[in-house]
Amino acid sequence: MKRNRQAGFGLVDMALSIGLVAIAMMMIFALYRLGRADSQSFAAAEEVIDLQRRVQDYYVEHNGYNDPSLSDALLLARNLVPDQMVRGTPAGVRTRWFSAVAAAPIDATTFRLTTSVPKDRCYDFVTRLSPHFRAIRLDSGAGWTDAALDGAPLNSVIAAQCSSRASVDVQLDSA
Repeated sequence: MKRNRQAGFGLVDMALSIGLVAIAMMMIFALYRLGRADSQSFAAAEEVIDLQRRVQDYYVEHNGYNDPSLSDALLLARNLVPDQMVRGTPAGVRTRWFSAVAAAPIDATTFRLTTSVPKDRCYDFVTRLSPHFRAIRLDSGAGWTDAALDGAPLNSVIAAQCSSRASVDVQLDSA
């Protein structure tokens, strides 16, 4: 007597299929998170560059940066802050990581923006900003260190500073 075998999936076939789909989903999710983090660093850098341009335009019209009242409050009052950087209650100038952005004049030709950046976003953020600022300094707890000068990033310094603690303070001097 012959046995009739039914065609179709067995329990092992189904478990194998589910396992392969689960592995593929994990890889897709990991790539999505990586791409999202990268795009967030890019967007934050673009917002800071936009803020820099707006402040520079304002001070070209007002004969330099010698105004000691340059602050985030002045930036907000003069509508110089990109809409995406106005966050929090009360409203303040903040990055995508909700770190406050402080603005201050250094001399008649230079102003400084200071903020904090999460460790995992620091390297991309700083290297994207380096061509747009005269100087970038980082402080991960041991004092300020030059990370970019005249648009040239110092990659070894950036890597060392950005990997040392959870949040890195960044100073950006205008060009």
